[in-house]
Amino acid sequence: AYIELGYKIWSSRLQKLDEELDAYADDSSVRNLVAESGTSLSGVLRGPWSLGALFEDYTGHASVPSPSHPHPLEGEAYFSGGYNIEVHGSRDGGSIDAIQIEFPRNLRVDNWDTQADLLTSLAEDILPQYLDHFYGFLF
Repeated sequence: AYIELGYKIWSSRLQKLDEELDAYADDSSVRNLVAESGTSLSGVLRGPWSLGALFEDYTGHASVPSPSHPHPLEGEAYFSGGYNIEVHGSRDGGSIDAIQIEFPRNLRVDNWDTQADLLTSLAEDILPQYLDHFYGFLF
């Protein structure tokens, strides 16, 4: 099971080549980030500094999208994000970007030690690296 990262981009669009995917930047919940950072949508979603890449590097848990898992497999369920990132993300303008993180059941419920390690890594390693790289926030 993957850690699923939702940017309001459908699974069918994630399956496209980077150049094709990049055309959907304005439909994403990170529209502002793409415009302000100069990084392509494909770079933000599945590049070496993407949240998926950082989750895999720091925790070893497969994440989608990421460089090693750029899209869900054909027919595989994928949660592209819900109400909060649709309403509060930058897709319809504004400067607040939003990403929804969905942890699979085995990381949420079944193993509390793994969950604690994962959340610690998110807070201490993944988010600081991501925010520093894309937004210039130093921690």
